[in-house]
Amino acid sequence: MLADILHGRQPPGARVNLPTFADLYGASTNSIRETLIHLTGSGLVVRKAMHGFQIAPATQSDLLEVVKTLGWLEETGIRESIANDDRHWEERVLAAHRALSQAAPEPGLLDKDIWDEYVLSYHEALVSACHSSILIEQCRALQQRLLRYRNLAAAGDEHDEARRLILLTRDAILRRDADYAVELLRAYYKRTTDAILASGAVS
Repeated sequence: MLADILHGRQPPGARVNLPTFADLYGASTNSIRETLIHLTGSGLVVRKAMHGFQIAPATQSDLLEVVKTLGWLEETGIRESIANDDRHWEERVLAAHRALSQAAPEPGLLDKDIWDEYVLSYHEALVSACHSSILIEQCRALQQRLLRYRNLAAAGDEHDEARRLILLTRDAILRRDADYAVELLRAYYKRTTDAILASGAVS
């Protein structure tokens, strides 16, 4: 269900019919309801009156709020992670970098779901030593919301550009240069936001 929402197969604003979803995903209506309640916490599903659910609409105001908040949290997470100077954190960043840099040697050869998970994992690694599980969870939830917008707009990461960003942020992390890492991410999010808005996929 999460993958279908993130990739637009469950369209924004659609009302959820519990029996239909139960048939679709091979689960009980109670399990579907519990999953939907969980997804309301990440902002991908909206709870409506009389116990109904709706796939969260895709709006310009929501996109801008997601990007702004994600930028704040990710900056704090990176700065805290660098300040904590955890060698295991550096190893996690390097491992996530290797996974992404080795993925999809030719465009189209890697499943999009796998590539997206690599991107999410890399961003999670950047903040993973901030000593705040709440911040890490919120960053991942916001990354998923941004991923949905990229997929709806067909504005996903181009592999070469994503690798360039990853290489630069990796080098900034290794140098413990938080200011440069944050500057790179701000430029990345601005470019991504502009592409989504230009696509006309959000209202």
